[in-house]
Amino acid sequence: MNLPNTITLIRIALVPIFMLAFALGWGESYDLPFYIFTAAALTDSLDGYLARRRGQVTTFGKFIDPLADKLLVSAVLIMMTGRGLIAAWVVVVILGRDFIVTSLRLIAVEAGVIIAAKLSGKIKMFVQVGVIMFMLSSITAASVIVPYLVYGMVAVTVWSGFDYIWKHRQLLVHATPGSSTATPGAHE
Repeated sequence: MNLPNTITLIRIALVPIFMLAFALGWGESYDLPFYIFTAAALTDSLDGYLARRRGQVTTFGKFIDPLADKLLVSAVLIMMTGRGLIAAWVVVVILGRDFIVTSLRLIAVEAGVIIAAKLSGKIKMFVQVGVIMFMLSSITAASVIVPYLVYGMVAVTVWSGFDYIWKHRQLLVHATPGSSTATPGAHE
């Protein structure tokens, strides 16, 4: 287990810690959950940077890193829905995009292709993290711009999903049960 993958696993371990801190809550302040989420989000940049810098990009890392991102963002958004901080439809759209991209990755694996993170996915994660951090900030919790930020987050999320589908549409067109017609690495 290399250092970048260990850092990614730490991000996953921070998810239940965030959930506990958020569930316990201390009045209207989300300071502790904010700090835990921020620390977890920072590990996303750190693990990728270290993996590339040290030449430690692995298949496991390509799999676990986006999964860790999805777990983190999904957990936070679901917890926020429970407190009425975000509408359920937003969470459904974001999770729907994630299920579609994950399914596409599974189809790709069957075809011998690893779909690495795309720029659109990184932008999506950056926007989601920014909006969530803004919403968790006790100073901005009641801000009038939050709905606009949420709509922007949804738009970027949907765009990212379409980008993944478009760039890997050949996997969907040529995928047949039990056979692999794609050339390994051809769609990366």
